[in-house]
Amino acid sequence: FANDGQNIVSENQEPDKFYIIAIGYAKVLVRSIGGVTGGEGSDMVAVRRLGPGHSFGEAGLIYDQPRSATVQAEGNVILAWLPREQYMKHLSKYHIKWYF
Repeated sequence: FANDGQNIVSENQEPDKFYIIAIGYAKVLVRSIGGVTGGEGSDMVAVRRLGPGHSFGEAGLIYDQPRSATVQAEGNVILAWLPREQYMKHLSKYHIKWYF
């Protein structure tokens, strides 16, 4: 569960889960290119809106890299998630990891 305005994941955070939105909406925020900050978070730009059935967080898990964006709740959001170990286990079950 995430409350309105809460960051579900934050840019540069170490990835630990794969998420699926069950109910509600969230926005994907990235830093603007060459943006000048006027304060904390002022250079973040919304690039996508996610809703029920959308997922996120896989890139950081697959490539073992920090989060590339911030995902912030728009209203209250109910999420399903898998921890890294379970997500990677499911990928390896289908040999998907070989492609990365």
